[in-house]
Amino acid sequence: MRMYWRLLLVMQLIMLAGTVSAGEIRLRNGAILPGELQRIEVSRLIWNADLIGQLSIEKSDVLFLRSDAGIALHDADGTTRTACLMQMDTGADVQANCTEGSLKQPLSTLRQAATTREGTGKITAALSLQRNANDTDELDVDARSTWRRGHLRHELEASRDYDERNGITTDDEAELLWQADRLLGNDWYAFSMLRYYRDRNSSIQETSALIVGMGHEFRPLPDLDLALQAGVGEVEFNLDQSGKELENAGSIRWRSDWQLPWRSMALFHQGEFSWVLDDDAVNRLETKSGLSLPLVSGVLAELRLDYQRYGIDFEGQNDDLEWVFSLGYRW
Repeated sequence: MRMYWRLLLVMQLIMLAGTVSAGEIRLRNGAILPGELQRIEVSRLIWNADLIGQLSIEKSDVLFLRSDAGIALHDADGTTRTACLMQMDTGADVQANCTEGSLKQPLSTLRQAATTREGTGKITAALSLQRNANDTDELDVDARSTWRRGHLRHELEASRDYDERNGITTDDEAELLWQADRLLGNDWYAFSMLRYYRDRNSSIQETSALIVGMGHEFRPLPDLDLALQAGVGEVEFNLDQSGKELENAGSIRWRSDWQLPWRSMALFHQGEFSWVLDDDAVNRLETKSGLSLPLVSGVLAELRLDYQRYGIDFEGQNDDLEWVFSLGYRW
């Protein structure tokens, strides 16, 4: 069974590695040029040919085109379509699979949209120092960044939560997560996720995981974005009573962002539930929910509720609930 999961992980990583440029253009004079599309102009294409460099090609000279460059396009109604994977067969229209859905129209009328930001991020921090009968130091830092190159999207998350009372550490948590998504069109994506989590004061002290799976993004309302993904992989647990264990595990993650109409405020919620496939009593649930309020020039204030729950067969459930008020910066 373990060999099956490892084979699945390897296949997923190979698929992500396959995002390397594999474009091709064929011209009426018989030339076949591997490379990638760089830009679409009114009557020309700017093509970056392998071993040659940039070429300016008349649209009327193109017989066949395949590109994974993820260029943004305008459809016939002027709507912008992003991260478009394009293919045109001889004598046919261009078929583009974009984040917002498919698009089909003649190459001669195809127009490139202005490039949007490919990277976003947010970092917040809360620090509390109390000096009285019970000296207390609390530090909470969260950071998240996403960036995209064509049909490959990266996500990086990091957090640190440290509490000390009267010189004794009462909370010591750290997390680092990297995820690579292969955008498949129609809001579906395949992902590979590497994750490390540490909590010195819980039964599951350390977790290292490699998870692969599928996800889907939704927009039920114009200002509401939802994402749900599920996958399987291998997880190494460091349990305080039985040492390290390598197990097959499952993971479900979700996220929602709701832009409110008042002062650009936003509600957000994200969570993950992970468990051991052969023993679902070993599991972890984590959620973060809150309200974000922009202040000035990217600076923001954030009120957040963090919740964690652990379940293991020899110790039952461990719960942790914490309110966090922090300041941060968004880019």
